[in-house]
Amino acid sequence: MHLKPVYLLAPKPEPPTVPSRRAFMIAGGTFLAGAALGGACGYAVGSSAVKSDPDNPSTPASSGNAELDELRRLALKAPIEELTERWLFFIDVFATDYRNDEYLPAGIERLAKHVTTNPGVPQRLALAQSLVQAIELGEKSLRERAGHLIPELRKVR
Repeated sequence: MHLKPVYLLAPKPEPPTVPSRRAFMIAGGTFLAGAALGGACGYAVGSSAVKSDPDNPSTPASSGNAELDELRRLALKAPIEELTERWLFFIDVFATDYRNDEYLPAGIERLAKHVTTNPGVPQRLALAQSLVQAIELGEKSLRERAGHLIPELRKVR
């Protein structure tokens, strides 16, 4: 009897399921490059798209400062109720950081007119006193714009 050799084939080895360091570095580098390129392109497109409205010169262009843009929105476009709710933030930041902004005095004037004509405004006395102080200590342009409202604000009780 003669035995013939039998060759048993082993299954192919499975590739490792844990990603290699090289694959991780390539994926991470690709993500960072994409994020940097996307961020730069998004900023360029977004900042060039925001322009002031030529039909309405009182609408400011984006300043690139989110806080200032929010204050300008409150001063010019927001409903008076929203501006009244956030009056403390508005007056405080205006008086300390953005005294020379050309658009924010409109918000002070809107608040002053609202407080003098509506007796149901919450914290009306405190708001009126803060407005008087902001106007008196403000820049010349603010005093010229809203100074005539000080006597009415002082009558608020």
